[in-house]
Order: sequence, then structure tokens, then C-alpha cells
Amino acid sequence: MGLSASAAPGSASWLTGADVVHGYGATETTPLVAVNRGLKPSLRGTLTGEQEWDHQRRQGLLVPGVDCRLVDEAGHDVPFDGVSQGEVLLRGPWIIESYHKLEEDTSRFLDGYWRSGDLGTIDPDGYLKLTDRLKDVIKSGGEWISSGSFARWQLPDRVIYVDALPRTSVGKLDKKAMRAAYAETYRQATSAAPS
Repeated sequence: MGLSASAAPGSASWLTGADVVHGYGATETTPLVAVNRGLKPSLRGTLTGEQEWDHQRRQGLLVPGVDCRLVDEAGHDVPFDGVSQGEVLLRGPWIIESYHKLEEDTSRFLDGYWRSGDLGTIDPDGYLKLTDRLKDVIKSGGEWISSGSFARWQLPDRVIYVDALPRTSVGKLDKKAMRAAYAETYRQATSAAPS
């Protein structure tokens, strides 16, 4: 099922006319743990256009066989209420249990679950929404604050077109190289921004 015809302005369907399937995974999950192909049947016809669009922007529902927990900084489970944020922990038959030739690494595993390093929420309908990377958040008063929370409204002031993006040796986007390459652009934009 693709996005509904009543998708809110700004949705992928509205912008491109294309049906979008959103998937989430990692090398350690070989590769898929969640997929969003639109609304599950029990929600169809029950949500406003804005609520549908909100669901369609999430990473989706966990695939059968995947067990997921969200934990706070102390490793305690947080509720699947769509609000409480925690690190995404995963386990399942195809999800990594250890790293080859590395001694047991408790920073990467907790009680048999692989620690993804992603922060997210899961709503009562089971939809996973990633909110940030653990290494990119700011910790204040015992809470994780998304690095995006400090940005101005979520629309860009400027778009820069490039021929290619820098990648690491394993093919991932090299965020450090991008930050360094565009540090001056960012500095100029933030110094010119009204207070």
C-alpha cells in the first residue's frame, strides 16, 4: 500500500507522486528491522490527514521476529507511548549477538540486545520513530535533548548542491568531513541569523 491520496501537503506522495516505503536497519541487523508501507489496516480511516502524514514519516512497524526495547540512560525500559524516548535495543534471529574477535563488549550489548545507538519512540500502535543518534544528543538534567531541538524551524535557509558526498571506508556518509567542509557556511548563517 502506498501513501493515501489524502496525504498532507509536504508528504513524499504529494511532492513526487511516488509511493514511498520507509525501511530501517543496520549492518548488524542484516539489514531490516522495521518497515513503513503506510498505515496498518486498523488505523485506516481513523486518522486526520495530518495524523496520517505523521505516521508515514516514522520508520514503521517492527518486522516479525524482531524484539525491541527502548531504554533510558540508566538502562531502564521506557514505555511505548509515542513520547518517552530511549535508545533502540534490538535482538532477533538475524541480529548480531557479538562482534567477531572482540571480547564481550558491554557498551554494544545489553542483556542480549544489540545497542543501536539510535534514540527513538514507539507509539501505542507499534510505530517506531527515530529521533536522533545517541552520540549527537546533548544530555541536560538527566534527559536527552535532540541536537535538532536547538535549530530554527525545520526549513532550510539555503540548499547547497554538490556532485558527491564524502563517505567513510565502509560507505557511510562521513559527517565529520561534511561538518568540516561546511563549517564556514554554517558559521556565516548562524552569525547572520536574527536573535
